[in-house]
Amino acid sequence: WRCAMTENSVRSELAAAVRAVNAEFLRLPDNARNQLDLSTIDLDLELDRALLADDRGRALKAIQSWREHHITLIRRAAR
Repeated sequence: WRCAMTENSVRSELAAAVRAVNAEFLRLPDNARNQLDLSTIDLDLELDRALLADDRGRALKAIQSWREHHITLIRRAAR
């Protein structure tokens, strides 16, 4: 994700979201990891669109949605 928007908070929020999702994913047993599909093209595209539009608020919302979606999927897989 590269664009004209260089707000540190957007990049740091994205990095924090990726770290949070990775941490949750690594807690899963191997068999649950292998069965989990974390592809989210729509969420990824929304973040790309927000970044290309240089819309900080929209980008932050997209990052939050991406994080929450992935963590919810991972926690369901952990049950």
